[in-house]
Amino acid sequence: ATIRATGRRLITSPLVDTPAGWQIDLADFEDKAAQASAFILCSPHNPVGRVWTRTELEELAAICLRHGVRIISDEIHADFVYPTSRHTVLATLDSDVDAATVTCTAPSKTFNVAGLQVANIFAADDDTRLRMAAIYRRQGLHQHPALGLAACEAAYGGSSDAWVDELVAYLDRTMALIASPTAHQLGAVRVTRPEGTYLAWMDFRALGLDAAGLRHMVVDDARLWLSDGADFGTEGRGFLRLNAAFPRATIDDALKRLARAVARVTA
Repeated sequence: ATIRATGRRLITSPLVDTPAGWQIDLADFEDKAAQASAFILCSPHNPVGRVWTRTELEELAAICLRHGVRIISDEIHADFVYPTSRHTVLATLDSDVDAATVTCTAPSKTFNVAGLQVANIFAADDDTRLRMAAIYRRQGLHQHPALGLAACEAAYGGSSDAWVDELVAYLDRTMALIASPTAHQLGAVRVTRPEGTYLAWMDFRALGLDAAGLRHMVVDDARLWLSDGADFGTEGRGFLRLNAAFPRATIDDALKRLARAVARVTA
């Protein structure tokens, strides 16, 4: 909706759900890149939880450079990467990719400071930075919140490293619990353990419920509020997104209630 509100046309290149996990359809991506002026990359990916490999990023970047497509790389979840994966900042691939990329980050997810309204946008290209600064001034965003700047500096100053490591380790154990096929007897509900983010992408399609039935089971019966997968595009129908950034006891209780609701549907 935001993209369309700016008078631009939204072009999508859906991911492919394969037995090996969510993959990029490079042929489709190249076809769409030939029609586009800019590409928004979500890395790590929200909601499916993929951490793109360096090879995947190199393939995407090469296509964008070939078609003159500017890249906006949303890397806000980069701190949440689990031991099986490694995050690569897209702009570090090479100087050509760096010049074509705007990288977006923020301390808001990692340190829960969204209310301080601070974020970071990095661009190597001087012209791009000047154009962004002009846009901010037109929108009245030329003044930065003092508390937000102080929080951002404190967050990335190095003293928080050990705390972030402990946070990610805790979330990794939580994700293992959520994705376990036996931990809470979710039956036909499929959960792929994410490589990054603190969000679990849950596949309810095998239950055969329509949108209203799925909402009734989760909201009215299990008394939970999960993000509707359809909010992320038509390909997300039948999926729900669970925010795992809670104490383990809260997640455990939520999964037990969900399992009971699923059992009642499939009985």
